Amino acid sequence: MTKYLRKNQKKILAIFSAGLMVAFALPSMTSNSTRGQTSVGTIDNGKVTLSARDYNLYHNQWQLLKRQFGGASIAAVLAGVDRLDETLVVRLMGDQQLAQRMGTMVGYAQQNPMLLQILGQQDPEAAALANLSMRGMPAFMQIEQNDDLFFLLVTEAQRMGVGVNVDLVGSVLQARGLSRDADPELYDTLEGSLRSLFMINNAAARAAGVIKVSQPELSNLLATQRQQVSLDLVEFGYKEFLDKVPAPTPEQLTEQFNKFKANEAGEGVMDFGYKYPNRVKYDAIEIPHDEVKKAIPPVELDQIWEYYLRNKNSSEFVKTNAPSTQAADAFDLNKGPTTRPMTFDEAKEVITTRLNLQRTEELANKIRGVIFNTMQADYDAYKTAVPTATAPSTAPAAKAPNSSLGVPYNSYDYLKKLRDKIQTDFKVTVTIEQQDAWQTPKSLEASRFGTEGFSNDASVTFKDYLETRVDAFLTEDQRKQLSASRIENRPLAAWEPSPVFKDSKEDQLIVRATAADPTHVPASIDEVKDKVASDVKTKQAFAKARQAAQALLDASKDKWLQTTAKAQGKKVVTTGLIRPPQPGVPPTPIQGLDMKGEAIQSVEAGAFKLLTLPPRAGEAPRSPSTQPTTQPATKTAAKPTTQPTTTAVVTPLKDHPVGLIEVPEEGKVLVAEVDQLKPIWTKDRLAYWNTGVANQQRIQIEQLLRDHWFRYDNAVERTGYVPAEKHERKPNQPLPPVSPF
Repeated sequence: MTKYLRKNQKKILAIFSAGLMVAFALPSMTSNSTRGQTSVGTIDNGKVTLSARDYNLYHNQWQLLKRQFGGASIAAVLAGVDRLDETLVVRLMGDQQLAQRMGTMVGYAQQNPMLLQILGQQDPEAAALANLSMRGMPAFMQIEQNDDLFFLLVTEAQRMGVGVNVDLVGSVLQARGLSRDADPELYDTLEGSLRSLFMINNAAARAAGVIKVSQPELSNLLATQRQQVSLDLVEFGYKEFLDKVPAPTPEQLTEQFNKFKANEAGEGVMDFGYKYPNRVKYDAIEIPHDEVKKAIPPVELDQIWEYYLRNKNSSEFVKTNAPSTQAADAFDLNKGPTTRPMTFDEAKEVITTRLNLQRTEELANKIRGVIFNTMQADYDAYKTAVPTATAPSTAPAAKAPNSSLGVPYNSYDYLKKLRDKIQTDFKVTVTIEQQDAWQTPKSLEASRFGTEGFSNDASVTFKDYLETRVDAFLTEDQRKQLSASRIENRPLAAWEPSPVFKDSKEDQLIVRATAADPTHVPASIDEVKDKVASDVKTKQAFAKARQAAQALLDASKDKWLQTTAKAQGKKVVTTGLIRPPQPGVPPTPIQGLDMKGEAIQSVEAGAFKLLTLPPRAGEAPRSPSTQPTTQPATKTAAKPTTQPTTTAVVTPLKDHPVGLIEVPEEGKVLVAEVDQLKPIWTKDRLAYWNTGVANQQRIQIEQLLRDHWFRYDNAVERTGYVPAEKHERKPNQPLPPVSPF
């Protein structure tokens, strides 16, 4: 036996090795086969089983789409960009430069929506796509926050029999420079991913395609959104009734405080709140550009000459002669314009200005460096000596050893010493300021540094920085996120010198937070008792204003407002034409009405709400008024003349609804009567307006339906999806802002 084994040992080893390979491979093959057949859940009330293999396929497709095209582009697709024009889809997903410009605009718009309108004038295509991207962002976030939603949506679209335009998929891949011959694996994978994306978009479009705008709805939209209205108004303000309300009772004070103690006070008179906002105290040192300019020595003639000789052949010293306008030169091929180098005399003023500007900037930056480096070094030493003092709080400043300037760093004397040092070393007067009273976001915005537009290199304004970057105001997550960003955005500790802020005049500013008080509810009513008492009286006075306005309204049901107001000795104001409020568009001042901001929006909304009131019955004499009439006196002199109407005219009331408009922002109640109604359209253009308004309304409703279609809970309910394993849902989080930088 031993002899046999020795003779055939190679054959035996080969057979044994093969057996081991089979033994190792068999469990793996069985595992892979089982994994592909594992169920991740069911749909259609358990009739259809969903496999893990399909789940992994579509999960990987979603990840590939995000890597290849980015979230902003996918969001635009989910908003239905192909419904406008399929070539836009090819441009968006095939042109990476266009996608990048669109992503930049989305980032700006998330910070300030008005910027999108401004940037749209320069790049309308990218702006239109950015607008669509923001509309589709809720759908994108639903898929992003729910791992099984993309898989579920694709499965649903397949069961609906939704198709995909294969030419559109091929055009996108071609625009991306991909071909099956060059990279068949990437091409096929990306092709399948795009088909899935376009499929779920087409399913949502099919569902939204049932939207129709009825004729009554269209008529209502034209009446409320495509007309202008002017009003006759009578104002009743709360101030008229303050002396007619009693002092508040303790019960009223307690009720008012408990109701609004968790709210911050708003801008409006009736926008009550007693919660303290983030408040800060600060010191500041400013380098005025004009003061630096005074310290620059005059430019010498030899310096001007040296600069001219060194740069005379550069483009900055080229003079352009305008083309000849003489009739004799009309057919001269050499009539201009022409260019030539500047002479020294011509360039002297330009060089002087440039050298002065250059030297001013160099000196300002040098002073800024000295100030910042001195403060930073002394702050580091202070932080080491007093480690507990680096978190701003309402506590008194901790004692610290003397700084490099001979006084404690955490004192206003320190800035005085630093100011004197700059004056001595550079002969430049810098400005220092101390704000030892609590500054709210509102007072920061109204301060000199706020109104003059100081901001840092990350475009964070002085007000926003002290409101949102001070360490004491941040949550742990915010602190971690900001700590990883560029220095201009990092959290600011107590007494730490801030990044440099600049304004349009090139003045430079460095601040330090000396104390901070995070937003909180007052410990008791005693802290804000006077404010609460004043607000209770304001609320009671506003109620009396509403009662007085209602009394005038009741008297005006069958009479003209001018008549009843005159009887009560109230002044009637006639406004100019008011347009319907437009979402995202700042309100336009109303002629004849001294209001602004949200108060104007309340008047606009109230004005068009009057049009929904039932028609008034009857007729009544209308008070005399002065109306401009155009009556030509002769054929040669046709000038408009204003003639007063001297007799009252009996006029039907039905086209002049009357009602109340509350303007809580101003603490006023208006009795408003429609004076005139003027459509924006003309009869010969009515069909055009009908079509435009109907399309706009249909798009808005379709977008709303799309948002609901992509919601996870709705998709689960539509498909009857039951996951095999109950998993904890991720909390919905807003999409982090797209950085425009």
